[in-house]
Amino acid sequence: MNVNGETSDVAAYVVFDEADDVDTGDLEDWVDENDGSDGTFDDVDDVSYNANGRVGTVSGTIDTDDLGGQFL
Repeated sequence: MNVNGETSDVAAYVVFDEADDVDTGDLEDWVDENDGSDGTFDDVDDVSYNANGRVGTVSGTIDTDDLGGQFL
């Protein structure tokens, strides 16, 4: 996490057994399923997805005053 004053950069990392198992489409589905009211990604903007080896990363920005336990 990187706090930039009014906004903060956040990321969630998912580690898979094999690099071939990482599917950014699955990560996007996970975010979409948790983007509703009170969902983990409800207040996250500018979401991006990345795969690097066995690690899938979901990153974005959030208003600092909306940070909660899920990113701290």
